[in-house]
Amino acid sequence: DLRELPVEAIVAFQKRYRLVDSRCYTSGVWGAAYLIHGGCSDDAFEDFRGWMIALGEDVVANAIADPQTLGRYAAKPVVRYHNYGNVECDGVQYAARVAYEYKTGRDDFHEVVSYRNVDRDRSIPVIDWADDPSVLAKRFPQLA
Repeated sequence: DLRELPVEAIVAFQKRYRLVDSRCYTSGVWGAAYLIHGGCSDDAFEDFRGWMIALGEDVVANAIADPQTLGRYAAKPVVRYHNYGNVECDGVQYAARVAYEYKTGRDDFHEVVSYRNVDRDRSIPVIDWADDPSVLAKRFPQLA
């Protein structure tokens, strides 16, 4: 539970989360998310990256190298709303802020956290795939 950690550790967690999140923010991972979800908006992709990060560093490293590895962790649903189920972790990106506010009673988290030494390019990655499931299925056949 992040709330049990010292404030410095909560801030360090947020910096680490943001660093890992930036590494997940690639065209290949977004394409895999698109196939897994049956479509993937930028908000859904943020939640998808949270899900990836929650699975751990090995999953993230493998997915960055080969996004198709994410199919191992996404369960096929009984009802086909998305291509897979359980692939969002909405809110994990806010966990450190919530823990900080709980611990300190203050709402100045973003003023306290400095991302100066965190490599984060907030620009959208160049998408090198068409917004077409058949094109993505050829690129990521194990997820189709």
